[in-house]
Amino acid sequence: MVCQINCHHGAVVAAALAAQKHVVVEYPLALTVTEAERLLTLAQVRDRLLHVEHIELLGGTHQALKTHLTTLGQIHYARYSTLAPKRRVPRSWSYCPQQFGFPLVGALSRLHRLIDAFGPVQQVYGQNHYGGLTQADDRLDYYTTCLCTAQLTFTSGLVGSVVYGKGEGFWTPTRRLEVYGSQGQLVLDGDGGEWVDAQGLRSLSLGSRRGLFAADTTAVLDHLLADKPLYCTPAASVYSLRVATAVQQSAASGQSVTVAA
Repeated sequence: MVCQINCHHGAVVAAALAAQKHVVVEYPLALTVTEAERLLTLAQVRDRLLHVEHIELLGGTHQALKTHLTTLGQIHYARYSTLAPKRRVPRSWSYCPQQFGFPLVGALSRLHRLIDAFGPVQQVYGQNHYGGLTQADDRLDYYTTCLCTAQLTFTSGLVGSVVYGKGEGFWTPTRRLEVYGSQGQLVLDGDGGEWVDAQGLRSLSLGSRRGLFAADTTAVLDHLLADKPLYCTPAASVYSLRVATAVQQSAASGQSVTVAA
């Protein structure tokens, strides 16, 4: 079970696979696509399980999204926003670009949720801003606020928008997913939601997010002991990492970037 600083995930996973261990690792598998793909190959060569946790796929928000997708008709737009205020941000690895990674790499689930629901991405346009960025005595950079946005064009034609922010620049926590289709609209906000169509508005209860790590562990054990399929493949996680890397390239260049298949 690899629960390390993001920048060390790849090295720890490689060592565990080389020692013939099955591996469960928190996302991201690595900070670069190249390293992540090497780890996929190593797991295959060693015939070991490599599972990247994406527990948000097991939660009520994502399950409600998948349940109602077919009722929304032709989906044309999705918007996902998570903002996490924090007063007096410490100099910790999660506010360090070199250790956490590019925001949508370190917080890969924000992209992975939409990709799992809506499929492959054709093109991205990204922007990223760090507030209060300074260099400490350890020669690492630390920020007090980050705001990262991504505009996604899916191969299906659907347009997606992702907003991820955290730190001292925000005052109200936000966790909101909106999906707009030809037959209805789905709004999932915090632990509740609304489903709107021609028949009117209905409220949705999304339940608690507690117990998701236990559910993930149960899924892994069922896979190893009973050969049951896992809810997420490492290749799917690496594809989301490829999309996140394209957003990073776009934010650096100021240009749209086409995502490699």
